[in-house]
Amino acid sequence: MPDEIIGGETLHELTVSNREKLRITGVVHVVSFDERQVSLETEVGLLTIEGEDFHITTVDLDRGDLQLEGLITALEYSPVDRARDRRQKERGLLARIFR
Repeated sequence: MPDEIIGGETLHELTVSNREKLRITGVVHVVSFDERQVSLETEVGLLTIEGEDFHITTVDLDRGDLQLEGLITALEYSPVDRARDRRQKERGLLARIFR
């Protein structure tokens, strides 16, 4: 299933099956992961997933895809300043080039 792209960014979609399987598109970065909590930077903000017995079954950050299995008890979005983060990454790249 191809992901749609609008304005150069992959659309963010989230599909939960029986609170046990989760498929997410539009994933930019895996911030943290353990058996009870996963934090992801997505195209639309920071996503925190809470639950039990988590296992990431698929991760492809080039495509922005992530699949997760385990008991899902909570999903929470919070904003992320993508413009600020992008500027910091660009400055870091320039600093490495001009060392």
